[in-house]
Amino acid sequence: MFVGPDWPLTMLRSLRGYRLIEEENVSTHFSLLPTLSHSLPEPAAWPLAGVAITAVIVVVVRFARQIEPGDADFPLLYGLVVTGGMLVSPHLQHYEVAILALPVVLCLESLLEEGRLPGVPARLLLAAGFVLYPAYRLGDTIGFQPLFLWLIAVFLWDWVLLRRAGPIPVSD
Repeated sequence: MFVGPDWPLTMLRSLRGYRLIEEENVSTHFSLLPTLSHSLPEPAAWPLAGVAITAVIVVVVRFARQIEPGDADFPLLYGLVVTGGMLVSPHLQHYEVAILALPVVLCLESLLEEGRLPGVPARLLLAAGFVLYPAYRLGDTIGFQPLFLWLIAVFLWDWVLLRRAGPIPVSD
């Protein structure tokens, strides 16, 4: 209301000046668009990023339409929204990886509330989270930001936990 209905377009126009700066340090970014544009040949990167971003949005919206704030699976949905938002963000630097702690904690909490201990894949994911951060410096060497793998893994882990919860009954 205060900034007007065209604020998204105004914001996007203002970002044009940052494009060159962003391209200089794209190897430190770990969301979908920068990762794919840095690691894939140019003609394929943008369409593939568009498909991947659309898929993330579809997954998040699918669950968001089924889960209410008071539902038992709402914390998992919240974690999925956080990781999905990180994946579709046009600007996500390596120092923002700590945000992933929240979805990880929510996934662990969900498992513990079910009376289950995290399995080997979850434990490996957690261990990777602790040791992977310094690997962000390898972005230029290996051609993509390794933190991207951890982001994808947390998103998929959350998604699997939500899918396992099964269909949500519709209440009257």
